Amino acid sequence: MGGSGSDETPHSVTLSSPYWMGETEVTQGQWQALMGKNLSHFDGDLNLPVEQVSWDDAQEYVAALNACAALKNGWRWTLPTEAQWEYACRGGTVGDYAGDLDEMAWYSNNSGSKSHLVGTKAANAWGLNDMHGNVWEWCADWYGDYPRDMAITDIPFCQMNRDFLILKNFAPLVRENS
Repeated sequence: MGGSGSDETPHSVTLSSPYWMGETEVTQGQWQALMGKNLSHFDGDLNLPVEQVSWDDAQEYVAALNACAALKNGWRWTLPTEAQWEYACRGGTVGDYAGDLDEMAWYSNNSGSKSHLVGTKAANAWGLNDMHGNVWEWCADWYGDYPRDMAITDIPFCQMNRDFLILKNFAPLVRENS
């Protein structure tokens, strides 16, 4: 997987178990209904993505989801690992983006420096929206440099390096077989 950042280079991704990814970022309405408050700077519509959320806030949201929206057969709500996020983001493609960036993303060139309603740009081939823009998204991993020839797995990278948490373009939540 590649990206536009200077620290992102293509890697192969190995997934050890199936997972589901939300179609959009968590909305302010979803956050407020579960957590009782809205932390977002850009408010005004409950279909805007929640933002201004720390990694700890995201973990509290996931714990609240697991407490009140239990899933069957050993599935649970989690943040995605970087490998899971990258795989879902690309939607089966191998380039830096899953398609035309202007058609798929709100980003610095077209956003007006604000967030936009979720799902208003084109989805990737797997039906996932806003994977390349709108707001930043948290992953379960810690940030670290991957050697160019290292395959990325869905085992959280925090087991190897605890320098920084990974912040991707508050992520759609993942249900992962435990």
